[in-house]
Amino acid sequence: MQSTRRTTERTRSKGADKVTNGRLLAGNVDLRSAAGRRFRHLVAAYTDEIGGDLSEAETGLVRQAAAMTLTCERVQADIVRGVAVDHDSLTRLSSEIRRLLGGIKAKGEQNKPAGPTLAEWLATQAVATADEAEAAE
Repeated sequence: MQSTRRTTERTRSKGADKVTNGRLLAGNVDLRSAAGRRFRHLVAAYTDEIGGDLSEAETGLVRQAAAMTLTCERVQADIVRGVAVDHDSLTRLSSEIRRLLGGIKAKGEQNKPAGPTLAEWLATQAVATADEAEAAE
C-alpha cells in the first residue's frame, strides 16, 4: 500500500501575498507606475498620520482615501488642462475625501501621547537644573 504523507500547502496564492505586502492592489495593479508611486506615497503619509500598526479595516480606509485623493488630483489636473469635468462629482469626491481624512486625523490624534515624551521631559529637567546651578554661582 502507498503510505499517506501529510503535506502542508500554502493556502494563499503568491498574488495574494503581493496584495498583502503592498506591492500590488487587488486585480494585479502594479504600483511601479507614476500613479502607483503617488498612491504608495499617499498610503504611507496617511499611515504615518495614524501611527502604529493598522488593522485591516484601517488599512482599507487609508487605501480608499489614497485612491480617492489620486482620483481628485487627476480631475483637478483635467480642470487645469481645460478638459470638461463633472463638477458635481468632484464636489462629492472632495467631500468624501475630507470625511475619510478627518477620521484618519482623529485616529492619529488618539494614538499620539498626551504630553511630552520621557526624553523631552528629561531634557527640560536637565536644562532647568543647569540654569539653577548657573544662577547659584
